[in-house]
Amino acid sequence: MKRDVRLIALLLAQFAVAGCSQSPTGGAGVTYEDIETDEIAAQDAGSDASTSVTGETGQATDMGSETADASTGDVDPDEDIAADSGTETVVSPAVVTDPPDDPGVSQAAASTVTLTPEQEAQLAGVELTPEQWASLAGIQLQPDYFDKIFFVVDGAQRIQFDDLDLEKVLNMTYIPPFATDYFPPWMQDLDGKRVRLRGFMYTTFDDVDQFLLCRDLGPCCFGPNPRADYRIPVHLQAGETTDYIHQIPFDVVGTFHIHLTIDDLGRVGHTYAMSEATIIRL
Repeated sequence: MKRDVRLIALLLAQFAVAGCSQSPTGGAGVTYEDIETDEIAAQDAGSDASTSVTGETGQATDMGSETADASTGDVDPDEDIAADSGTETVVSPAVVTDPPDDPGVSQAAASTVTLTPEQEAQLAGVELTPEQWASLAGIQLQPDYFDKIFFVVDGAQRIQFDDLDLEKVLNMTYIPPFATDYFPPWMQDLDGKRVRLRGFMYTTFDDVDQFLLCRDLGPCCFGPNPRADYRIPVHLQAGETTDYIHQIPFDVVGTFHIHLTIDDLGRVGHTYAMSEATIIRL
């Protein structure tokens, strides 16, 4: 009886050992360490799978970027150059030389006007027309006025307005502030000499001690902008006066002066003057 009990207990023990060493499906027994290892391996496998998917996605993304870059950069090089050229044209436009504001500047260059530094200084700030520049280029002593001889009457040299006409003498249609630089010697010699000159009075007042002696009664003297060499300021002798001599020529005897008056704009008002003068009616 005891032997049978021990035999049954032994058999039960063997069955118990066999049950612990086999899985419920009859496989090998799995320990806690095995389970933990399997879970870690499974997690690692999942991570690898995720990494693999992510890597493929990243690669696809990179490929997309490259595709975008390629589509953006896939431009004809000539178009790039044209675009750059257009940009440069806007930023740095071609330099265009505009014609000078003063047409006289180009006219002076075309007329090859040569001025001394002193003459250039006298023209500083003066605006000349092309015709005036051309006049400067054409200044030269005319053949009929290379030399002059004047008759002397009562101690005064007899001169005429033609002798003082700078257009006739020097081809000077425009009288610059340095006109005296071109005066011939015989004209320079008249300065300070007693002369006798015939003309017309320009004044509407009586009992005056000064007036303008004009070449004639035409527009050059009584109209707008008369030439500076067509009218001469006359100052009578001290204590002497005159009434207006209406449209009748008369002679004036006095000391002749080459004296240019110039306004703030550089324009010549008068080129000559007479002082200590007396009137001789005809």
